[in-house]
Amino acid sequence: LIKETTPGIVKRVNMGGAYGDSIYHPQLLDYIKYLTDVNIGWNMDTNASYVNDAEKWHSIGKLATENGAICTLNFSVDGTPDNFTQYRVNGQWSSIEEGMKILGQYPRLQAKWKYIVFRYNSGIEDMKTAYKLACDFKLKEFVLVHTTRGKPGQCRQRAGEPGDEH
Repeated sequence: LIKETTPGIVKRVNMGGAYGDSIYHPQLLDYIKYLTDVNIGWNMDTNASYVNDAEKWHSIGKLATENGAICTLNFSVDGTPDNFTQYRVNGQWSSIEEGMKILGQYPRLQAKWKYIVFRYNSGIEDMKTAYKLACDFKLKEFVLVHTTRGKPGQCRQRAGEPGDEH
């Protein structure tokens, strides 16, 4: 579709994860390379579990810095290393950490931690731990996102519940 549009019309492509995580697509690097070649920015959300491939992370970082377009990768992580698997069952922290550390090295890539807030990770100490890790990994932003996904009782249903002081 992008190849069919008039050059200059498409400025940015959003690769969301509502129906699957783009990071796992076998042609992702080819797609990002094409976007880079035609100076189109992109935004991608990923949970980054099981991407045990440092070369892939470096390729994403390099491609994101080869043009003038704004490129953003949001690591959508559901808590700290100690509790994120309460929602992301069988998640793999080591692959998430590797991706964050590598992409944090690329100053023009907007690598961010999107901290998804559930009841189990809504405490200020958990958020401080995650924020410190985001800083250690040199991520550009740490963003709190409240969710309504999850098992009954797992999500915070409304503002004003205990813990809203953050």
